[in-house]
Amino acid sequence: MFEDLRGRVDPDTTTTLRNAAPYNLLPSSHKGTVGLRNGSYEPTGPKLPTALGSRVPSNKASNVLVASGQRSATGRPLFVGGPQINYFFPGLVSEISLHGPSIDARGVTAPPFPGYMLIGRTADFAWTLTSAEGDIVDSFAETLCGRSRTKYEFDGKCRAMEKVEAGTIVKGDDRTKVTFYRTVHGSVIGYAKTRGGKTVAIARKRSSYGRDTVDQLVFQDLTFGRIKSFAGFAKAASQTPQTFNAFYADATTAGMYTTGALPTRPNGADGDLPTDGRGTFEWTGYLAASKHPQGTVPNGVLVNWNNKPAPKFAASDTRFGDETMFTRDDMLVAELQRTLVHTLGSVVGAMNAAATEDVRGRIFWPVLKAVLDKGGSPSALATSAVAQIDAWAQNRAPRLDVDGDGNLDDAGVAIMDGGWKRIADAAMCPTLGTKLCNQLATQQPRFESPNDRDNQYSGWYHYMAKDLSTLLGLPVKQEYSRGYCGGGNLKRCSAALWRAIDQTASELAAEQGPDPAAWRESAAPQTIHFRPLDLIPIAYTNRPSGIQQVISFG
Repeated sequence: MFEDLRGRVDPDTTTTLRNAAPYNLLPSSHKGTVGLRNGSYEPTGPKLPTALGSRVPSNKASNVLVASGQRSATGRPLFVGGPQINYFFPGLVSEISLHGPSIDARGVTAPPFPGYMLIGRTADFAWTLTSAEGDIVDSFAETLCGRSRTKYEFDGKCRAMEKVEAGTIVKGDDRTKVTFYRTVHGSVIGYAKTRGGKTVAIARKRSSYGRDTVDQLVFQDLTFGRIKSFAGFAKAASQTPQTFNAFYADATTAGMYTTGALPTRPNGADGDLPTDGRGTFEWTGYLAASKHPQGTVPNGVLVNWNNKPAPKFAASDTRFGDETMFTRDDMLVAELQRTLVHTLGSVVGAMNAAATEDVRGRIFWPVLKAVLDKGGSPSALATSAVAQIDAWAQNRAPRLDVDGDGNLDDAGVAIMDGGWKRIADAAMCPTLGTKLCNQLATQQPRFESPNDRDNQYSGWYHYMAKDLSTLLGLPVKQEYSRGYCGGGNLKRCSAALWRAIDQTASELAAEQGPDPAAWRESAAPQTIHFRPLDLIPIAYTNRPSGIQQVISFG
C-alpha cells in the first residue's frame, strides 16, 4: 500500500523524455531502514518570531513548451518557458542585457547571482529551468549513547554532536538565540522513537550542503556564451549540485538535462525512510552525469511542468504520490495536440489555456464519468449535477470569471470543488481506513486547488485515475496492489461516488436553489494577491511568474 501511494517509479505517469534513466529504485532489502513509531517525531530548534517563521506558500508553476522544427511553421524550434518564483512584490529577479568583449547576453538575474543569467539567451541559444526536486536529502536515525541526547554512535564509537551557535534573532524586545546540533550526516532536526521504544535523533543529510555556490558555474558558462551545442550545455549543467530540469534550444535542437548531486544508496537503505546512521548504510557516491535524464527532441514537442523527467527516474520523497497516473502537464500536451503545425502564438496559447484549466475536469473527469455510467444515479438532482460537470469538462474545464461578476462562470466547477472531498474520500477511505485516510491527507492533499496556492500539482485524482482505470479495464501498465474504490468492485465504487455527488448536490441546492445550472462558486478564494504589499490583485492563472521567454530562431 505504501508503494501504491508513494508512486516511486510509476510507468503510467507522463515523462518529458522517453529514454529511461534508472535511479533510486526500490531496494530489495530494508536492513538499513529504521522504523519509527507513528506520531512520535518531535522537531527541534528555536521557535522563530511569527514574521520569520511564516513563509509564502510555494507555487510549482514553472513550465516549458518547445515545438521542434518538425512541428514548427518555420522549421526551427519554438521555445516558451520560464520559472515560477511566486507572486509577490517586489520581484526578486531583474531583466538585464549584458554586453562586452566576452559577453553578449540578455535574460534575468537574481540577488545571489554576480551578474550571471539565471535564464536567458545569447545570439545563438536560449535556456530556462523548472524545479526537479531530485532526491538529494535523506534522514538518518542516529543511535544515541552515553545516556545523552547529544551523543550518538558512528563507526563503533560514541561521539559528541557538534553544537552550532548560529546567532541571535532580534525582533523588538524579543531575542531568540539560534543553536542547533550537527552529526556527521548533518543538522539534527528532531527526535523520534523506534518501534522498540528507543529515542533516536533525526539528522538531515543534503548532498549540496556546503556546495551551493558551485551552482554559479553553469550560469557563468551560459552567460559568457561558452556553450556551442546541447552536449556542451549538458556538460555545463552537470556542474551544479542543485536539482533542476535545465532546458536548451538553438536554431536546430531542443533538449533537457536534469541536474543535481544525486546520491547513490547501498541496498538496504531507502531514500524515502530514515536510514540507520551508525555507518553501515552510508551513501556510496553520486549518479554519473551520463546517467542523468537528458536528451533532445528531434521531432515533436518537449513539455515539462515540474513533472517526472524520464521513465524509471524515481520521484523524490518530497513528491510523494505526485508522479503517477494523470498529471497536469497532460493539459499542456492536450493543448499542443490541438494544432499540428505550430507558430509561436499557438505555443503561447497552449500554455495560457492550460493556465486557466482544472486538471480534474480537463484530464480526469472522463474516467470518473465512465465509472458513474456503470451505476445508477440516486436522484434527478444528482443526474443534473453530473450533467453540469460534464458540460464544464467538455468546455476544457476553465476556472474563469470572464463576465467579472465575482463568480466562476461554470456550474460544473462549483460542483466539482464543493464535492471533491466527499468524492475523493468515497473512492479511497473505505479501503485505507479513517485514520490512515486522514494521515495521508496531511502528506498528499486531496487536491491542491488554486485556493491552496499550489496550483493543481498534487491531489488524489492521481490515485483515483489509476484505480478507476483498472476497475474499468482500461490499459494500465502497473496496477495497484489492491482495489481501493468499492474494495475493487466496480458497482460498489460507482454507487459510492454517486452518493458523494448526491450529497453535494443536496447541499448546494439548499444553499443556492434547486437549479444546478445556476450554482456558482466565488472567484475570490483563487484570486492571486501580492505579498508583502497588498497591490492590485490578479485573476487566477497557473503559469510562470518570474519571467517568461518566448523565442523563435532565425
